[in-house]
Amino acid sequence: MSLSASEIGVGLPVLPRLTTTVPKEYVHRASLAEVFLTGCTAQDDGLRFSLTGQWPRAHTFFNSADGSSHDPLQAAETFRQAGMFVTHAEHGVPLGHHFVLWSLSCHTDPEQLRIGSRPTDFELEVTCPDTAPRGRASARRMGIGFALRRDGRPVAHGDGLYSIVTPAVYARLRASRPGPDVHESGGAHGHLRSPHLLSGVRVLRCLR
Repeated sequence: MSLSASEIGVGLPVLPRLTTTVPKEYVHRASLAEVFLTGCTAQDDGLRFSLTGQWPRAHTFFNSADGSSHDPLQAAETFRQAGMFVTHAEHGVPLGHHFVLWSLSCHTDPEQLRIGSRPTDFELEVTCPDTAPRGRASARRMGIGFALRRDGRPVAHGDGLYSIVTPAVYARLRASRPGPDVHESGGAHGHLRSPHLLSGVRVLRCLR
């Protein structure tokens, strides 16, 4: 015979809500260490979403050369993850479907990218004016907007255009295009191999 805590009059402490990442499969990442999102709340209209996330203080790729700032490309990667997460988790597009990212713009405030004494917690507002039919692929180009804040202060904003394709269509696209096209613009310095110098990034025609 066993008794529950309530039956014997013993109150158990309420466990705190602990921070964890969203499932890595929803953002098309192989490692949990590469997932920057921690939660999502849908607004009443189903087109706006409030996400939370965290950037680590140190990262093998998304840090400036001197380690003092987050790389602007980390914001762009966060936008990419947010678009995929909302599409899978909130709009019901099945895992296994793929995304054609036609464009992704990201504009950051370098001062707000400074790394502090703790990991960077952020809030991300995502707006989806164009959504795919629920649970289905869509070849049409759909828009999405992003606004990222840190302690209430604007850090980055941007928008993108994407399509969703089935695994069979994706395989045909990859067969005809052996590698992704990636371009950047908006920076006064260098090239994509020195992304920490850029405050604006644009990625075109990337298959994921």
